[in-house]
Amino acid sequence: WKPIILTPDDVMARNQKHLNCTAILNRIKELHLDDFGKILLKRWMAMAAAGGGWFSDYDNFPLGEINGTLTRNHHPFFLPNNGQMTVHDILSPTLASGNAHEWLNGLESLLK
Repeated sequence: WKPIILTPDDVMARNQKHLNCTAILNRIKELHLDDFGKILLKRWMAMAAAGGGWFSDYDNFPLGEINGTLTRNHHPFFLPNNGQMTVHDILSPTLASGNAHEWLNGLESLLK
């Protein structure tokens, strides 16, 4: 694993045609959530801006395989389920994986 920490500046720098970060931030602001609620939505935006991949919350350490799906042929960036959004726990996405499109679709669903 080569973890990275995405800052708000990183996300805005990756503002892409398919991901209008400013518009998404405005939509989040309109929800009148507390700071924690905003953070929970912003991390979905960050993962979409980063191009998707594995997400792990700060207090979750994915140290091994998950039913043999964490790696394929020892490739650490393999995403299970062909990149479809996969949440590996029940209560909240503290360990999740998906391609950028899936992270953005998940965020759009949460914002509705």
